[in-house]
Amino acid sequence: MVIPLRIKVQLTAAIIATLMLPFPAGAVPRKVPYCAGLGDEQAIRQVDNFTIICRDFDLNRLNPDSKVIDKISLYRFNFNGLDLDSIESMDVYNSGQKLVLIFGNRNQAATGSVYTDFWLQGRKFDKWASKANPDLLELRRSDVTLLLDTLENFPLKSSPPVRPSF
Repeated sequence: MVIPLRIKVQLTAAIIATLMLPFPAGAVPRKVPYCAGLGDEQAIRQVDNFTIICRDFDLNRLNPDSKVIDKISLYRFNFNGLDLDSIESMDVYNSGQKLVLIFGNRNQAATGSVYTDFWLQGRKFDKWASKANPDLLELRRSDVTLLLDTLENFPLKSSPPVRPSF
């Protein structure tokens, strides 16, 4: 049986097109490596390939008299997924106030580190806690919104506490 030239060209083009497709392994989203906090902190939400939100399930380990009833943190990793680029954490107090800490670089203990902290009442800005940095707050505004949305969508008060796997 003789195959016409037109069909041979079409088959060759189809084979070449198939070989040019990306490998499926490259399309699989990867998980960020870990929650960076201490204690019983566990991942409750993966925002994207480089961002994870974690909740601390052992708030009494450092200060049993603390009025903090919930603590969540957002960790943003760099392009290789191994080094932290920024950390945003939110402590929720039994009064309803929230203390937000934003570290604009991964080494918050270093001299000259970029950070800010402030109080929220509900979703409204209340006051600066210790170091006012409006530019950093503006830069990380969407991360603060993600933390607030996570508090609403994954409440600690559920029974048992939400510990989703993903």
